[in-house]
Amino acid sequence: MSLEDARGSTLDHVPRDAGGRWLPGRSANPNGRPPRMQACREAIEEARDPKKVGRMLAALYEAGIAGDVSASKTWLAYVAGPPPRDAGDLDPDEGGTPLPPLESNG
Repeated sequence: MSLEDARGSTLDHVPRDAGGRWLPGRSANPNGRPPRMQACREAIEEARDPKKVGRMLAALYEAGIAGDVSASKTWLAYVAGPPPRDAGDLDPDEGGTPLPPLESNG
């Protein structure tokens, strides 16, 4: 079986340009996403609850305090935001300006 035979026997009906690319407005998935994807999205949306998210963040915080570096990184990424691209800019000994301290939420 050649590569061309294995490539697109199910998509032979899709019009393509001379380079083999689909023409504008054409899709490899003309029927859209399968229904199960919608069911997954609905289940995720139903699970979104501020109390659950708060408990998850608290668990990540406690794990980080206990020494779990991955939990610390995840908690900081979502609560404090990502670090600046050039963290060397934050070193006052190198002429940088450090970030202000984080304020406590209570």
